[in-house]
Amino acid sequence: MLHRVNEERQLRVLVIDDSHDQYMLVRDMLTAIVHEGLDLEWAATYYEGLSFIESREFDVALVDYELGDHNGLDFIAKVRKTRPMLPLILLTGRGSREVDLMAMEAGAVDYLDKTQLRANMLERSVRYAIENHRIIDQERQQRTLAEALLDTAMTLTNSLDYQSVLHRILTNVGKVIAHDMANIMLVQDGYAYVVEQHGYEHLGLVDFINSIRLPVDETSTLRHMTETRSTLLLQDVAEFDDWIRFEEQWAVKSYLGSPILVDDRVIGFINLDSFQQPFFSQEHARYLQVFANQAGQAIRNTRAYRQAQELAAAEERQRLARELHDAVTQTLFSASVMAETLARIYDTQPERVKEGLEELVRMNRGALAE
Repeated sequence: MLHRVNEERQLRVLVIDDSHDQYMLVRDMLTAIVHEGLDLEWAATYYEGLSFIESREFDVALVDYELGDHNGLDFIAKVRKTRPMLPLILLTGRGSREVDLMAMEAGAVDYLDKTQLRANMLERSVRYAIENHRIIDQERQQRTLAEALLDTAMTLTNSLDYQSVLHRILTNVGKVIAHDMANIMLVQDGYAYVVEQHGYEHLGLVDFINSIRLPVDETSTLRHMTETRSTLLLQDVAEFDDWIRFEEQWAVKSYLGSPILVDDRVIGFINLDSFQQPFFSQEHARYLQVFANQAGQAIRNTRAYRQAQELAAAEERQRLARELHDAVTQTLFSASVMAETLARIYDTQPERVKEGLEELVRMNRGALAE
């Protein structure tokens, strides 16, 4: 039995076949072998198949050899250029070793002779194709994640400017988690505001997203993440009663957010939007939390650096104040001694008294200048 690829959605299969009868045969087999939830689409032509693949995500595609003016090999070679990770299985009534080799060269993961096709053969071929794709995709994702986290870590090490680090984090999030729009918000006086964003320029929403100020306690998504200290995944925002529906963000269908914490206090959020639903997964949520942790570390580092600078500046001011105090005290002591001496010689040495008074004036002015 075939099972869905993950717990959040059905198994998505595209059949490209110009014969409705042949499609119905494949559909009946798939319905019999899929244990849970089948999301099946049929394309009767070469171009209809390409349109489906350009507009939707599929777990596997079954491609007939005969497609009018084109053939399945042309289709597979074309799709390989735009969707290299999509498993493609060639179906044909022309069973031969030559066609088998041509299918593999074009990029098919398997080749099935329709004259000998049985449900168990189809099940095994689809299962192997999906499992092999899953392993390759997981390896690719783990490699991409490791590279992105390393890049961010190096930026953290080399920069104390949290703004540049947050920009790099948002860029690296896009390499690991596909999305249409994303932003990073920080919280000040109970309000969240955007400090980094991308994707909004395509809809002319840059000014809009940069201008919003959301009260955290009154914004359900932000309040939830603040209270739970965990990510929030909405597969369909329309089913979330408290979703704030900005007219400008009409295209958003799915949402994934993660709080940014510093010393267990929520100081910001990373928000991802998708125009498809369902789209994000629990695996995406785990990845996003890692990036949010890096964002928190960047802000913590910047704050610690600023505090160290402020402390150093305060200590320098205190040192200068002590030196000034010592200098003024010494001047005042000298002036006091001189004044007492002048008082004693006032009657006998008036000329020296005059010179002494001028010196006192100079010393006092010097003390005031310090």
